[in-house]
Amino acid sequence: GLGDVYKRQHYIPISRAAASSLSLRGVSREKMTIVYSGVDIARFRSADRDPSVVSMIGGGQGALLAGTVAAFEREKGHGVLLDAAAILKAGGKNIRYVLAGRGRLEDSILAEASRRGLDIGIYSIGEELPLESFLKALDIYILPSIEEGLSTGPVSYTHLRAHETVLD
Repeated sequence: GLGDVYKRQHYIPISRAAASSLSLRGVSREKMTIVYSGVDIARFRSADRDPSVVSMIGGGQGALLAGTVAAFEREKGHGVLLDAAAILKAGGKNIRYVLAGRGRLEDSILAEASRRGLDIGIYSIGEELPLESFLKALDIYILPSIEEGLSTGPVSYTHLRAHETVLD
């Protein structure tokens, strides 16, 4: 029966902290195998800033390029990003926002950005726009997530550019 399925479950947390969280919920360590998530930082260190990519995503026109890579879903916080972008625009900041991803909310995010008069572009990462090239083109990486399991975006970005981390 269904009870047997639960007795046989095995959990694969992605860190010791995630394993501890499961333990606090009553999952025994014997039912867990930690498989660490990670980023091949060598892949990102070797990326050069490609002027054609900067131009393709709307850079090089006097505006800073600020962006993120995330699915267009509620928990990724694109609404928070748009709120912040509107505040910065009202303060006279010249910023182009470039969002890479796909998801159910893509059209509504684009419509809301347009309604607010924000300079925004939406792109798909792939053969024509590799992740390394996209991240290297950014002046500012944004992580607006409301909920995040283990984001690797900031790790990738910090190995590409001299950076200052800002948390609020």
